Amino acid sequence: MSVDQEGKIKLVPESSVLGSILRYAAVIVNESTAPITQVQLKLEYPKFLTLSRIKPPVEYKLNKADGLISLTLPKLDGQKKLQINFYFNPIELGKGIFKNNLLYINNQDFVRTAETQQFEVNLSNRLFSPKKIPSFQISAITKNAVHKGIKSYGRPPYYNVKDAFQTMTRLIQTYNFELITKTESNGHNVAWFYGVEEKTKQEVLLIGQTLNDKMEFITISDDENLNISLLTKLSFDFRKRLFNAGDILSMNGLYELTCKFCGGIFDYYPQKGENITCKYCNKEQQCDWY
Repeated sequence: MSVDQEGKIKLVPESSVLGSILRYAAVIVNESTAPITQVQLKLEYPKFLTLSRIKPPVEYKLNKADGLISLTLPKLDGQKKLQINFYFNPIELGKGIFKNNLLYINNQDFVRTAETQQFEVNLSNRLFSPKKIPSFQISAITKNAVHKGIKSYGRPPYYNVKDAFQTMTRLIQTYNFELITKTESNGHNVAWFYGVEEKTKQEVLLIGQTLNDKMEFITISDDENLNISLLTKLSFDFRKRLFNAGDILSMNGLYELTCKFCGGIFDYYPQKGENITCKYCNKEQQCDWY
């Protein structure tokens, strides 16, 4: 007797924010006792996002122009589920939707589909008011951070540290943050800012720093959505300033120092062709972004 699979193959969406990265998960669930085969998954995503990686690593086709990812799995056994995580890097603020659908062959050799509801993502502009705090509180805020996000870029070799740090701090001040304190020493320059998001009254510690040939923005708050929105806007405005000043040749002329396997931040900006091992996942990769 054939196993009834109707209504037992499901596609469940999940989403979360990981620092400056947006994760969308497609969970394929087979609640029947029989396998499904030729499982084809398609995901449409907003075009203000760029795909960073997929986990677990599977072969896929990417159509950037249409914002479409497609992949095929041989089968999914009965009473099993598979979660595929898509990690996206926002390149600018925006509002859009994820559309996810599943095509498969059931145990009676019929083609069937499963779809999810559209999933909305909204990275909106935030307005801030400055707030003064004693500098000694910075350490406690950093230590007790609920959510932390970071954007780390390699400093172009012709762009000196002093100019980079000045551009970063001036940009942050246009966001109406209060400068708490800053230090400048041998290329390791750090400025700490503090502000309050006007709508939610969420307080934010915002850091701009240069070290090891890196240029970094760091946000610390209790709101992960605020972090990713703020970092996305900072990143876009920073790249735009450098491009307009002729310091980079295009809006894509800065290289994010993130591991292509796990998304971890590198400790330094590697040289062209250098192999570097990620301290988080221990995987080696060659720097091919020049």
